[in-house]
Amino acid sequence: MILEEHNFLKELSVHEIPVIPPIVNEGKTLFSFGEIPLAIFPKKGGRAIDEFDKDEWEQIGRLLGRLHLIGEKHKTSKRVTWRPGVATKNHLEVLLKSGFLLPDFEKSFMISYDAFIKKADPLFENIDYLLLHGDCHKGNLIHRPG
Repeated sequence: MILEEHNFLKELSVHEIPVIPPIVNEGKTLFSFGEIPLAIFPKKGGRAIDEFDKDEWEQIGRLLGRLHLIGEKHKTSKRVTWRPGVATKNHLEVLLKSGFLLPDFEKSFMISYDAFIKKADPLFENIDYLLLHGDCHKGNLIHRPG
C-alpha cells in the first residue's frame, strides 16, 4: 500500500499537482530500518494555513478536483477500501479493547456499533471507487508562496 501511495504521488507530480513525492534511490522509494518501513522525502519549506479565505478554499477545491480526475483512472488498488465494515469496524474494535469504555457502557456501545455497521456498510456496495491521497488533511496542505 505504501508503494502504491508513492507511485500515486509521483503520478500526481507528473500532472503538475503540487505534491511532494518521495526520493528515489536506486529505483526504490521504500526502505527499512530493521522491521520499520521508511521513506525519504525532500525537505520543503512552507507553513500550514490557520484559516483559509474564499480564494484559498476555491484553490484547494480545484486542486482536489484535479487529484480526483487523476485518481479516477485507477479502478483497482491494493490499499484498504475505507468503508464502515473495514475501517470503522477496526477503529471501534480498537476502542473496545482499549479499556477506555466504562463496563456499564460496553453493552450499549456494542449494540450501537453493530447497528451502525449493519446500516452503513451496505451503502458502500456497488459504487465506483477512485484512488485518493492517503493522507490528505489540513496539516498536509502546505502554503508556499510562489
